[in-house]
Amino acid sequence: FASVGLYSVVVSNAYGSAYSSNATLTLISSTNLVLSATDTGWYNSLGFHDPANANYIVGNLPGLYYRDWFTFNIPPLAGPVVSAQLRVNVYNISTTDGNEIYQLHQVTNLVSTLTAGGSGLTNIFNDLGDGPIYAARAFVPGENGRFITIPLNQTLRTAVAGAAGGSFAIGGELATLDADANNTEYVFGGSLGNPGDVQLFLTIGTGDLPVVGYFTDGNPASTGPEGPITNAGFAAVRIGDISTQNFAGLRMLFIDESNNSAPSAPLLARLPAIQSWVSTGGRLIVHDRGAGLVSPNPFLIGTSGLGTVRALTNDLNVIDPATTLVTAGPFGVLTNTSLDSGNSSAHGYLPAASLPAGARAILGVASNASQVVSFSYQLGAGFVFYSTIRLDFYLDGGGSGTAIGTNSTSIYTPNVLLYLHTLNTPLSFRVPVLSAGNALPLFLGPSDNSPLSTDRVAQIQIYSGTNVAAALSNWTLLANPLVLTNGLLRVDGLNATGAPPKFFRAVENP
Repeated sequence: FASVGLYSVVVSNAYGSAYSSNATLTLISSTNLVLSATDTGWYNSLGFHDPANANYIVGNLPGLYYRDWFTFNIPPLAGPVVSAQLRVNVYNISTTDGNEIYQLHQVTNLVSTLTAGGSGLTNIFNDLGDGPIYAARAFVPGENGRFITIPLNQTLRTAVAGAAGGSFAIGGELATLDADANNTEYVFGGSLGNPGDVQLFLTIGTGDLPVVGYFTDGNPASTGPEGPITNAGFAAVRIGDISTQNFAGLRMLFIDESNNSAPSAPLLARLPAIQSWVSTGGRLIVHDRGAGLVSPNPFLIGTSGLGTVRALTNDLNVIDPATTLVTAGPFGVLTNTSLDSGNSSAHGYLPAASLPAGARAILGVASNASQVVSFSYQLGAGFVFYSTIRLDFYLDGGGSGTAIGTNSTSIYTPNVLLYLHTLNTPLSFRVPVLSAGNALPLFLGPSDNSPLSTDRVAQIQIYSGTNVAAALSNWTLLANPLVLTNGLLRVDGLNATGAPPKFFRAVENP
């Protein structure tokens, strides 16, 4: 607090000095709230809920559909809600097609009515699966027995702020149930609703948001990206001159290439600096209208000279497995028609066989998964998201009335931002070193040796087991203290004697 106050700048030369006007330095702070659910439950398609049953299964059991809900008491809030996440114990998953998409919705019924239960309340069942979407997420069977974290969108943050000082409910449905009512498809099967099974994480702040710098090459005056960036919960900074931009302090750099040719000379000149910034932890998002016109593609930084193929297409499909936040994220779900009919929705592709090592293919040309339109890859401690979608056109209002014209702004772009923001380098355990008294502290950190950030710690759980091949549900969650020290997460309380040999596994919620 000692640095808070008024500041000015003085500039001097041989002819004298000039003083700037005063600027006020204020301290930006935030508070994290963890709210456990006050109640959990489900209604089936007959409108039945037993208030004594805290199970929150969602999906289909032969003959009946289930939608779930969670309630919370929201305290008075000291500022705006700048971030929100829902943390849920998954328990069990059953699917007929490899994954299920879960959507969270606004609930209009009173919390007291919702929790009271009863029979024939089909209006409540319907309410849990309609109205504004708060988030979406794909679930796969491998997530059985885990806690997962679902980022929530601005609509949810606004609703929570409006409920401050009172009760609040969230409803959920599976959006991918097939037409056969006799199939078994569900998430959260066997859930108990125990204390801590469902929690709402809120960050209350005064503006300390991650910063996204955006630049439209060929049209630097464009403010098209600003709305989706702000709606996704980030601070947007327009970059007017890429040649002098300092990338330090940016969480992400968002570049739209509006030229149907090579990138501008100033942008090309900065790509080495951008590559260095990404390698040390930056996140780069590129939408390239000029894909395939320059080879190798200069935007595919850190790769061995990859070239994209020029091909205009109006048909974009989701590439399986559709489990990233891009296609099922806080701002909704993208299907095989969501980004179509854009009068050249995308301008090219990268052959799947040429993807950088470890890359994640997300969108492709029609049903041909070997022609990848959008993908991400890791570069050092950072990440790159590259796409041939001509996003500058749509964010500036083009494509009115088309699917991509609407969905690129409201779903696709904010989902991409949250996806790249939440990507993390893999974790690895460090070789343990025996200390005094046979203490054996265990250290965990990013595999690239970058420091572990504070915001990741809350998403990490460490399990122990005696059989490394056992299913995760048979491992034991460690209750030992986890301490962040010098960029590593330290597990205290382990001892080299008096215990059977154990394996350790770290699980990080996406």
